[in-house]
Amino acid sequence: KYVARNGQSQTILDSLQAATDWLVTKIEQSPWKLLEYKRINPNGLLNQVWKDSGTAYLHVDGTIANGDGGIAAVELQGYAYDALLAAAHLLNNRASQATHFLALARNVQQATLVQLWMPEFQFFAQGLDRDKNGATRQIQTLTSNGALLLQIQLLKNLPDDTKSAYC
Repeated sequence: KYVARNGQSQTILDSLQAATDWLVTKIEQSPWKLLEYKRINPNGLLNQVWKDSGTAYLHVDGTIANGDGGIAAVELQGYAYDALLAAAHLLNNRASQATHFLALARNVQQATLVQLWMPEFQFFAQGLDRDKNGATRQIQTLTSNGALLLQIQLLKNLPDDTKSAYC
């Protein structure tokens, strides 16, 4: 046990539960059913992922992706998928939660394949954003972001006949 900032005694399991609850809430609130980030502070970083420069997420026409409207970066989906699998494993004594986390992980996996795969390029879009009217757009600029999925369970856990279409 440790003492949190609020002075309450907590365990690592409590922290895992809180982090997983945050992740689940963010995914379930997204209309894409993916993990997305959004700049809340207008003076904050536009892109709140590993490529955090203001021009890291560009559409092929050079338009900057709409970080104020929310971006679902492809690599975040892989990280969310892995985190949900880990939480299900570590919280397996809470069977109903573990089952929910596994189902949500499968949903993230499927949403990633359906919404972020670009068959014409045989590659994943860098992410999704919304135009000024709120319509979903793929960020189709070819970057290394999609390749990050090769080190994550999201693609490794696909059936072999499906995996060959994405790897």
